[in-house]
Amino acid sequence: MSFGPQRQLVEEHWAVFSPKFHPLSAADFTAKFEKVREARNAVYHHRSLSGMSDVVTAAEELLDKLNFCLKFVHGKVADCEPTKLAFSVEAEKRHRTWVV
Repeated sequence: MSFGPQRQLVEEHWAVFSPKFHPLSAADFTAKFEKVREARNAVYHHRSLSGMSDVVTAAEELLDKLNFCLKFVHGKVADCEPTKLAFSVEAEKRHRTWVV
């Protein structure tokens, strides 16, 4: 999933979206959105990410304008227990493995 089309949609129709993001200007929206988009791309492409607190702040502000609370959603995800998966192939010497 890429965030580029969403940013473009909002920018091209800023007159429609601006009341929802008030008091942010279009430039402020783009700067915050780009910060989140760049972080998403870094994580997706397994690159290091610096300035996580700035990313969280930008994401929280944008999501709050859309009536979402990032802290609430993060808490719900963090509280989930992953489904136990059953695997049939055991790791062998030929497999790429690593030690943590």
